[in-house]
Amino acid sequence: MRERMRWDSVHSPTSLVDMVHAGWVQRLLRAEDWRGFPGPGDDRTGGQTRIEPQAKRIFEKLADLDISYVHEPANSIPGAQDVRPVDEVLSLRQATCLDMCVTYCCAALDAGIYPLILTLTRTSRKKELRHAIVLVPLERSWSTNCDVVIETGFSREPLIVDEDDFKNVVVDSPDDPSGTWLAIDVQQVSAPPGGATGKWNTALSKGADYVRNWEWDLCVDIGGLRSRRADDADLPTVMGVEGVLAPAYIPLPSNYTFLQLIRARYGVVSFHDRHELRNLRRWAMTPTVVVSEENASKNNAGAGRRPDVAVAVVTGVGGSGKTRLAAQLCHDLSSIGWYTGFLPTTTDITVGELSVLAELTTELLVVVDYAEEARRGQLATVFRALRDRRSPTRIVLTARGTDVWWDEFREELEQDGIDLSNALIISRLGEDRFQNDPVLFDRIYRKAVRSFAERMNHPSPRNIVVPDNLGATALDVVLRAWLAVYDESANSVKKLLTRDDLYDKVLTIEFTQWRKAPALAEVSRVHMGRAAATLSLLAPSQDEDEVDEVLSRLPEWASEHLRRSRFAELLVHTFLRVDGENSVILRPDPVAEYLILKIFGKKPGLLSQVLPVNLLEVSDFEDEDSDTDEITVQQHVRYRQAQNACMTITRAASLDPKKAYRLAKRTLRLRSHMWSNALDVAITQGGPFAPVLEEFIASGADLPLAEIEDAIPLGHGALRSAALALTRRLIDSTEQSPEQRALWVNTLAIRLSEAGEREEALKTAREATGLYRDLAQMSPTTHNPDLAGSLNNLANRLSEAGEREEALKTAREATGLYRDLAQMSPTTHNPDLAGSLNNLATFLSEVGERDEALEVAREAVQMRRDLVDKSPETYKPDLAMSLNNLAAFLSEVGEREEALKTAREATGLYRDLVEKSPATYKPGLAMSLTTLANHLSEAGERDEALEVAREAVHLRRDLVKVSPAAYTPDLAMSLSNLANRLLEVGERDEALEVAREATDMYRDLVKVSPAAYTPDLAMSLSNLANRLLEVGERDEALKAAREAVHLRRDLVKVSPVHTQNLAGSLNNLANCLLEVGERDEALEVAREATDMYRDLVEKSPASYTSGLAMSLTTLANCLLEVGERDEALKAAREAVRLRQDSVQVSPTVYTPNLAESLITLANCLLEAGERDEALEIARKATELYRGLAKESPALYTPDLAVSLTTLANRLSEVGERDEALEVAREATDMYRDLVEESSASYTPGLAMSLTTLANRLSEVGERDEALIVIRESTDLFRGLVEVSPATYTPDLAGSLNNLAAFLSEVGEQEEALKTAREAVSLRQDLVQVSPVTYTPDLAGSLNNLAAFLSEVGEQEEALKTARKATELYRGLVEVSPVTYTPDLAGSLNNLAAFLSEVGEQEEALNTAREAVSLRQDLVQVSPVTYTPDLAGSLNNLAAFLSEVGEQEEALKTARKATELYRGLVEVSPVTYTPDLAGSLSNLANCLAEVGRQDEALQVFIKGSDRFSPATRAHFLLTRAFWCNDNQEDDLVAAAREADDVDTPALLGPTRRVIVQAIADSGQNLEGLPSWATVEIGAEMRERLEKWINCDDDSERANILEEIWNSPSSSECSALSAVAELYVDVPPIGDLAGLVNRIAEEGVENVVLCIRRRHYAQVIVDDWYSAHANGQGCRSLCKHMVSRSSGENKDYPEWKRELDDPRMRVEVLQLLEMSFSEETANELRSILELADLSDPESAYEVHDSVEEAENALEDLLRVGNWRAMIAALRVRSDLGGLRYGSIAAVLGAAASDDLDRTCKLLDSMHQEIDEVDRQLVESLLKKALLAGDCPEGFEYLHEWFR
Repeated sequence: MRERMRWDSVHSPTSLVDMVHAGWVQRLLRAEDWRGFPGPGDDRTGGQTRIEPQAKRIFEKLADLDISYVHEPANSIPGAQDVRPVDEVLSLRQATCLDMCVTYCCAALDAGIYPLILTLTRTSRKKELRHAIVLVPLERSWSTNCDVVIETGFSREPLIVDEDDFKNVVVDSPDDPSGTWLAIDVQQVSAPPGGATGKWNTALSKGADYVRNWEWDLCVDIGGLRSRRADDADLPTVMGVEGVLAPAYIPLPSNYTFLQLIRARYGVVSFHDRHELRNLRRWAMTPTVVVSEENASKNNAGAGRRPDVAVAVVTGVGGSGKTRLAAQLCHDLSSIGWYTGFLPTTTDITVGELSVLAELTTELLVVVDYAEEARRGQLATVFRALRDRRSPTRIVLTARGTDVWWDEFREELEQDGIDLSNALIISRLGEDRFQNDPVLFDRIYRKAVRSFAERMNHPSPRNIVVPDNLGATALDVVLRAWLAVYDESANSVKKLLTRDDLYDKVLTIEFTQWRKAPALAEVSRVHMGRAAATLSLLAPSQDEDEVDEVLSRLPEWASEHLRRSRFAELLVHTFLRVDGENSVILRPDPVAEYLILKIFGKKPGLLSQVLPVNLLEVSDFEDEDSDTDEITVQQHVRYRQAQNACMTITRAASLDPKKAYRLAKRTLRLRSHMWSNALDVAITQGGPFAPVLEEFIASGADLPLAEIEDAIPLGHGALRSAALALTRRLIDSTEQSPEQRALWVNTLAIRLSEAGEREEALKTAREATGLYRDLAQMSPTTHNPDLAGSLNNLANRLSEAGEREEALKTAREATGLYRDLAQMSPTTHNPDLAGSLNNLATFLSEVGERDEALEVAREAVQMRRDLVDKSPETYKPDLAMSLNNLAAFLSEVGEREEALKTAREATGLYRDLVEKSPATYKPGLAMSLTTLANHLSEAGERDEALEVAREAVHLRRDLVKVSPAAYTPDLAMSLSNLANRLLEVGERDEALEVAREATDMYRDLVKVSPAAYTPDLAMSLSNLANRLLEVGERDEALKAAREAVHLRRDLVKVSPVHTQNLAGSLNNLANCLLEVGERDEALEVAREATDMYRDLVEKSPASYTSGLAMSLTTLANCLLEVGERDEALKAAREAVRLRQDSVQVSPTVYTPNLAESLITLANCLLEAGERDEALEIARKATELYRGLAKESPALYTPDLAVSLTTLANRLSEVGERDEALEVAREATDMYRDLVEESSASYTPGLAMSLTTLANRLSEVGERDEALIVIRESTDLFRGLVEVSPATYTPDLAGSLNNLAAFLSEVGEQEEALKTAREAVSLRQDLVQVSPVTYTPDLAGSLNNLAAFLSEVGEQEEALKTARKATELYRGLVEVSPVTYTPDLAGSLNNLAAFLSEVGEQEEALNTAREAVSLRQDLVQVSPVTYTPDLAGSLNNLAAFLSEVGEQEEALKTARKATELYRGLVEVSPVTYTPDLAGSLSNLANCLAEVGRQDEALQVFIKGSDRFSPATRAHFLLTRAFWCNDNQEDDLVAAAREADDVDTPALLGPTRRVIVQAIADSGQNLEGLPSWATVEIGAEMRERLEKWINCDDDSERANILEEIWNSPSSSECSALSAVAELYVDVPPIGDLAGLVNRIAEEGVENVVLCIRRRHYAQVIVDDWYSAHANGQGCRSLCKHMVSRSSGENKDYPEWKRELDDPRMRVEVLQLLEMSFSEETANELRSILELADLSDPESAYEVHDSVEEAENALEDLLRVGNWRAMIAALRVRSDLGGLRYGSIAAVLGAAASDDLDRTCKLLDSMHQEIDEVDRQLVESLLKKALLAGDCPEGFEYLHEWFR
């Protein structure tokens, strides 16, 4: 086996000449390719050879061969490089620069040209670049024994020619007369991928440039060395590689049919990258052996090397894209120099063809498509032939699955000592697309539509709308795309709602095309369909006679001999031609399988006519004169057809299981001899023949029962029922020995359990154990092993039936027996002991003995690891099971990290086992996936947990279809698990749906076996209750929770092992009770749960601490609800402490729980009066939830909204009102988004957040908005009360209370009073139910009601009501002073006012003093919180003191109040300026009362310079109201102060109050600002209201055109003054500015700008709305359609799309104005990338990292470097990915940041493969040729070269 030569330029420089031979090129090329190459006698002029024209002709002829340039092999090292033999360069048409130099030199010798090969180097920024060129002297020719240029054969120093530097003698161009040497850059002969070859002029100029600017490395005198050697007598053998491997992509025949058009190998649809391709490329480029540099540097490339051969298997359903994936891999690798192609599977490959492959020195990729259909032993033959190749050799096998064929292949090679255990397996291709690439099909569809449109000469669609329901496979997508192009009507594809519709349409088109053949014009499409279905079912070989015979079985073709013969010919050679295969079938498989089910489903009688018969049962073949050989051949043909039929029917079950089942049933009924074919297929693939075989066996058919029973392994998923029927017949139908009966009874017990017949299984297992006990008594040595096995079986059956204690006892006995047996014979009995230990661990866990269970499970795992070391294939299934169990036991004791690691290992083993035998090991894989999902969840890996849980459910649904009784319990468990995983990622509605399904299943199971399934039903009910709560179904949730508790109480009575489950159910029940308002019962239940968890924690802290923290949090909430605040705080602190400890151990798992407990603690602290600490804790909780919501928005956004609402309240309570409002708005916005997703779940939260928002708005003076918000909240709560009164009446009462307050603030006293009375009434009713809980709320409502009564003049009732409130608060203060003292102080303050109003001044004064005293104490505790209240109480006290004549004390008190308000105004002027103004007026009154009038007047201006202009204006205005003297001066001064710049929210209202005061004064004041004198008439007000009420700029433009189209200067001035007056109403200011612009520029220009801005806003709104809902790409596509072209002339100038630069500017400005900086930057970067590429690429980059990689690869392929760099601005997290790293390098180079470029290159170098290198160099070349690329690209280009 020849090796590729490795040229070592350091140690053996002249060895390069060994690759150069005269005569090789002529011998290796075909005559037509050789014609035109110059010979030694050509082009002589005057006896002299014209060297330059000859050299040029060689260059041009080599260029005509279309040799592709490939990079230097990856395994080359400095100074040494592999060189391809010339025959491979010319046959494979691939070459490096050195390969081309060698080939050129061979042709040069034939032409008598003297060649030398020169290598040069260049060091660029620490990178050494190397290149090879050919030197040719123009004054010297070559012949044998001619004079040499370099005596030593090589030179490392530059040549000196005629005493001149060599740089001076090379020609620059063909017309250069001064040069005497050619320096030829022969690389220009070869074309880069997708490029064109260079020209001779370029080759010479670049060669001269290399000589002059690069460093001379080594010059090898090829001509001189070859002239001294004898001619080669042994020329190389011509390599006929074209006939060995079929190319990956083949030309589409001109007479293609529709279904051939979509075949993968024709490559009509451009390939879309998939992660599986990347895996395969990585696998292909990774050597299986490592070559040392020492060995690598030897001349022989194979010296020191071992074979580098690897195998990959790609499996998937028909139409999933296996063939296309393999073809694309071939295409990619061939672009970097590999020889790649497809090997035929069903035809023989000759030894000579395999020898050609083996002798190739280049890298080799062989694809065997449909490997499962390969001829027996052929795969192994291919592998043996290639196993010793030293160059990388990769074999890819594609198949539907890795079934028996894979096992046979591996076993055959293992006999030769070849281990394929490390083969790359890519399973179930495409089935994980929703996880790995959810929009893959959308992109494939778009590409397919474009590709088909181009192929069919249709216009290329600009915007492709992807229809819904594209299908389940890539094939479905491509078919739909083809139909969308084939039938241009828009409704064509939309009407295809099902796969059946799609395939019918496809087949109709296909058969219509067949009928165009002249011989078939009269054949109906129906008959063509019947023929295609029959051939696809039986898959005859590509033999016209066999096809003809199969067709003859159809009645319509039986007598049509000539037409049938022609049809058979067309089928074999045209219609059903499948290159590289030996079967005549319709492709693609899914279409063929659909046709089979349809044809034979409608015409069942047709099946009897076409199925192969058993020739030995046919009378014609029993004649003694019959040819025995012919019978054997025909019988073999029919056996193959029978096997094909069973396999095809089994595959068709994936389309329609019921139809396939009926077809399978008819098959065995019609051809009973096919039972063996059916069994073979059912064992390896499961499918419809499994239940049919069961029925066949149960029918009493004459079958070799024992043989079949032995063939079906225990635990076989698909054949469980059939095996059970077999075992029953064996027991019932034959006489047995005691030993045989015991064995079959024991087996029957197992089979019964597998089939779900658990009660009968237990009964049978007891019988088997009894039989074995009798046998063991007679012969212990012989039968003790059997007894131990039956005990194990019995223990399992007992556990299944819920008899856990007896199961444990039985398992201990079995384990004891096995220990004794293992001591006597470890080799024999250790496997059984390991299995018994595995069972024992499970039973120990079931009864709560977790520590012992873990110890036993570890022992079992270790034993099975030892067994796997000795015999992997035998014991891997057992090890996988033990690991799965061990993971569960580790989790139970809190060892979660080890549990996850162990679960992953178990699942990995099961996946390997499923690859070998899916039917056998799918149940185990489903079990391990369920376990793994739980452990992933515990570790915080929730997305992966959901993915795994979905896979488990998918597997178990398939298993239930095969055997409902056996697998329904497992499916129910997986569904419960899936519901939990869905909840964790926020999919609440789907979680509820799944939880209901699981519960319904368990109810049905409990009816069959209560003892076995009641625990599972209780668990499912608890989960269901939680899911119901989450979507707002509280009453149903409570019902489910009560049922779960009831069931688990009964279970605990039977076995304490259920205590932990009962504790969890009690905790759930407590939460449900709280939600429906049953607070007292909730508290009782929560206490019980907490007590249970405390007892459990004492036994096992690691296992139950999390549960205790959960129950403590619930308990704290319950205690709060019933007013037990101190105890609640204590419980909440304990819960937080426990969860903080847990977070230290596992942050990912427990951080959400900690955040939850912190929220509860913050609430408890508030209720206990610890407001500052409550705020601190609320901030911590919110910070945690923000982090969680960022990582998992769907899951944690609701929690973040709750946390924000809590934080807003806590901020308000400590006086941080502005921040509180900001946070409240954020919470409400979140809830609105959540309500759109699930109204029932989040409406209560929205209503509560609206209440919070209204309170925060009111606090900062936004009373109108507050009223709107609180009305919305109240309406929501009224609706909720109708659904659940007990739950939401307290909330409605609170909302009414707030609504009354806000109504009063805006002057709606009557409605306020009515609303307050309703709130009081509701709360009085609530107090009757729970006094402790609702008395505080009632007191608050009474306080409010008293105020509203007073406002409407009902003073006596107001006083009476206020007294009631105060008395209630006094009682509350006695219970909890810290909590209720603030409320009592407020109530006393109100009571004092009411007392004063009815003339009870003394009592009013005493009450006011008490209020002040209480608030002074509170200020000492929390100044920020209580200073505003104290200031108000002092103000009131001062008034009461003044009323009773205590003027001095009144003055002193008023001063204190004023100073407090001054400080508050400095912090929040908008909030407290009115209060300070009132306090100043009160102080002035006190001063006036004592005769200090002048000082009273100075109060309003003294120290006012510390405040803003609006506040000073407010003071002056207040003084004007207080004192009529000099009122005019104060009003003017106030106006002048207010004319300054200040906060609009304070300034606007102040100005308008001033204007009103001026008007009320009746004075004609001078020196006023224009806004103070402007008159706003009715017409102006109408215009302003119309403008303010405009919804958008379009309406505003209409108003401007209608009303303000030609404003006068006076109108402009007046409008400007109005804008100043309403400075806090921005629309009026906008109007004033626009009207002034109209006066200057004209209305047309201004309106055009507004309309353009309006349409820009339309674009922004549409785009952002679509963007937020995941439809941004569609919107952007719509708005990037050009309307500036001639085809859209009807659009007005302002209605441009984003292709218009002015519109793009407008949109960008709006993005900046409308959104946060983060959002604006996000949208801007998407738009930039869309502009540089297209919207699809931009959103591929934006939507996910995976899609971004795909898009970047596409951009790299087309050389769009600007878009690649722009992509990094869309996503900043791409740098660590393969194509992202390339983009990062391009970005660094584009910015000329060479240091960063070098660093990125170093890291990127490890990530990209040779294919990517080629693409990058092509991009760089393209950029450099364009001439407008950054300078840094020059460095990159050199680096990559």
